Parts: sequence; C-alpha cells; structure tokens
Amino acid sequence: MFRRLILAAPLLALVACGPAGNAQADKPQAGKAASSAAPAPAVVTRKAADGAVDRFTPYAGGPLALDEFSVGPIMAQTEFSLDAIQQRFPKAKVTPWNLAKDPGAPSYLAAIRVRQDDGLVEVSANPGTRTVGDIRITGGTPQGPRGETLGMKWADADMDYPRCWMGKDLDAHAVICTQPGEPVLRYIFAVPGWTQETMPSEAVLREKATLRAFFWRGGAPVQ
Repeated sequence: MFRRLILAAPLLALVACGPAGNAQADKPQAGKAASSAAPAPAVVTRKAADGAVDRFTPYAGGPLALDEFSVGPIMAQTEFSLDAIQQRFPKAKVTPWNLAKDPGAPSYLAAIRVRQDDGLVEVSANPGTRTVGDIRITGGTPQGPRGETLGMKWADADMDYPRCWMGKDLDAHAVICTQPGEPVLRYIFAVPGWTQETMPSEAVLREKATLRAFFWRGGAPVQ
C-alpha cells in the first residue's frame, strides 16, 4: 500500500501542474492577440483657410456612415477645398471638377470627387461660403442611420409615400424621399420602366423601386 502511494504521488503532481502550465502558455498568446488589435482611428487636426481649427477622424474604409449631420468625416462646417477633403479620405482618389462661367473665363472649383472602394462621393460648393454644399453618394458601401444601403427596396426602407416626390434633371424619373424630421439626408430611388413625369403609385414603388443613391442637402434644406 505504501509503495502504491509513492507511485501515485508523481502522477498527482503532473495532473495538478497540467492546467497551470497551460495557463502560463496561454498568457503570451493573449498578450499577442491584444497587441494585434487594430488601433483606434486617430483624430487629425488641420488649420482651415480662415484660421479655424479643423478636427476630424479620417475615413479608412468600410460602411460610410450617413445622417442629418455628416457624410462620414464631412460635416456642414467642413471647408470646401481639396486639402480638407483629401485629408478626410486619405486612401481615396480625390479630384477637382472645375467649371468656367463663360468661354475663355477663368475656371473655378465647382465640385470635388472622391473615389474609393467602388464608391463615389461628389461634394459641391456651398455658394457664397467657404464650406461644403450638396453631396451625392453613389456606389461603395454608404449606410443610412437606420441601416439603409444601396439596392434596398423601397418597401423595406420604411419610407412614407407622402414624403416622396419626383426628381428632376439628373434625377428625372427617379423618386426622392426623406424621413420625418430629417430634411437633409435624402434617398433617391430608381423605378425601372417608369418614364412619366408624375409620381408612381405607392404600389409601384413597393414593387419596383430600389435605392440607387443618397443625397445630402447642404445649405438651406429646400426641395
């Protein structure tokens, strides 16, 4: 009996040491996992043309968050300049769109185009100011405040028919909608096969309309 106890003692010691040894081995792995976690996006500070301090978090990728107050890192008070937009989208191709009022007249910066991850953000000037104006978002992975995404059906976007109207010019034959109390962020729905100037019925929207673009209305929110 005494001999059996002596032989069993080393086995008990090995069992007792097993979990402790594994825990020690796991510690470096846990530390490695923590150290490999992505760092939080850094806040960038720049000086605007008027001397104001401009602080923002650049867009790195993934869903571009949209709401009444911003298009990703762009807000109503954002300076309308290539430098201000490029720094907000450091991974994007940012190009100017220049226009001239008359043939032979000097051109001016009318819009700034941001291309990244198959998405296009077109930022217009806000006339009479140094800040951004209207912004159109097409392609990529923009996401509205309720999870709205491009390609979503009108019937699934929780829209109210009375808050929709027919588009014009670039948005001819499309339907534009807003959410209650949110006039700035607009949802542009394509209606395949619809070529009339009048509004399609709610039944047609439910059956055919899909979200093709977002439009962020800069300046005074008027239709």
